[in-house]
Amino acid sequence: MPTRTAHLNVTGMSCANCSASIEDALDDLDGVASANANYATDEGSVEYDPDEVSLGEIFDAIESAGYGAVSETVTVAITDMSCANCAEANADALESTPGVIEADVNYATDEAQVRYNPADASLGDLYDAIESAGYSPVREGNGGDGEGGTAPARATPDRTPATPLAKRRSASSSD
Repeated sequence: MPTRTAHLNVTGMSCANCSASIEDALDDLDGVASANANYATDEGSVEYDPDEVSLGEIFDAIESAGYGAVSETVTVAITDMSCANCAEANADALESTPGVIEADVNYATDEAQVRYNPADASLGDLYDAIESAGYSPVREGNGGDGEGGTAPARATPDRTPATPLAKRRSASSSD
């Protein structure tokens, strides 16, 4: 089976023993071919078989060892969904995208909540996955291509534009 390599920004390391603890935790997972962590740069990499271990399990192992791995969560609006099968098709497409940790898609709200590793995936990758499943993502934010760190309107960490909220507040305060 083909392997993937995840590049990680790791938090909480302060010495070589920290690096070794992370490497040991990852090496214990079935499907991990190799793991490296560097406390001096706060970076790591993991070569793994995605058919045996998920990126979510890798992130969980790092957290269980007492450290953190940087991730971002974004909400992407999706048009053209009409049922649970549509949501499942989008979730499968997103979760098979390198760098995606987990995806929860709800057809009733026409949204996908996606947690991903920003070192390995971009918003453009998420949009492409949704389009490859046959649906249309709503591309929000500046630039329109989903690249360059531009976050959509409901991304975490907080990068939301203040304009819509400010308009709602001023409209409601004029009572």
